[in-house]
Parts: sequence; structure tokens; C-alpha cells
Amino acid sequence: MNHRAILLFCLTLSIGCSACTDGSRSPPAEAERPAGRPQRRAERLPKGVELYCTRDEKSGQWLFGWLPGTNRLKNAEQVKGALRLAGIEKLKDELASFAPGEQVYFIDNNTPIKPRGIAITLPEKKVLEELRDFCSARQIDFICEGLTGGGSPQGSE
Repeated sequence: MNHRAILLFCLTLSIGCSACTDGSRSPPAEAERPAGRPQRRAERLPKGVELYCTRDEKSGQWLFGWLPGTNRLKNAEQVKGALRLAGIEKLKDELASFAPGEQVYFIDNNTPIKPRGIAITLPEKKVLEELRDFCSARQIDFICEGLTGGGSPQGSE
């Protein structure tokens, strides 16, 4: 193979790559980001995010988890594997990483697409309102039947 052709290809590739990064779009410094909060994703997921919640039987703490939205039902094992965020602050840390405009659908036992074989529920209404406000401040669409009258969150009576 011609060494000049290879050299020309490599040179063209390196010039093209350097044009993509002009240095003006550096990520925010760690000091600018709240401690413990990851950098936001640049793009939304194609079908949003499904958010799940249950209460830990031993500690009584809320466990949250999310899975990418799809056109199929999630099974209990998938949901159980996603329930790794213990408490509202851990969930907020995760939500803070979502791209602006992301759609977060809170799934509960009243939702038609709920998984079988696992008890999922909504936290108290005040927690739902806190999450809605948190998402709203970050331009994240928080969709929850418990806040629109379609569901019955615990503690709302």
C-alpha cells in the first residue's frame, strides 16, 4: 500500500477531529457542579425514562430505579435490578444527570404498563411534588398519574 496515501489519510483524519473540538465547549468545572451530581447528558433517550419505586421492607426507605422507555413491558427482575437508588436525594442526583427535555414517567401499580411480580408504588404526595418541582427547575418533564388525578399516591388522603 502507498505510504503517502496512508499518511494523507491520517493527516486528514487528525485535522477533521481537531475541528470538532475547538476548546470552547469544555465541560463545567467540578466546582460549578453540585457536589456528587454527575454532568448532564447531552441528549434525551428516544422513549423517555420509566421511573419505579418501592419501599424497602427492612429499612422502610424508598428505593428508586429507572429504565429506558421501550414499547414492551418490563419484567420483575429488570425492575428489581434497577431499584438501586436509596432515598430521594440519590434519585435527585440521578435525575440531575438527565438531559433537558427528558421525559420521566413514574410507573406505579395503577399504570397500565406496570410489571408483574413486584409491588411498586408511589411515595407520598409531598415527595411527588418535591420531585416534580426538582425536575421542572431542570427542564425535565415529570409525568406522574399520582399528581394528575389518575393514581392514588400513599399519604394523599
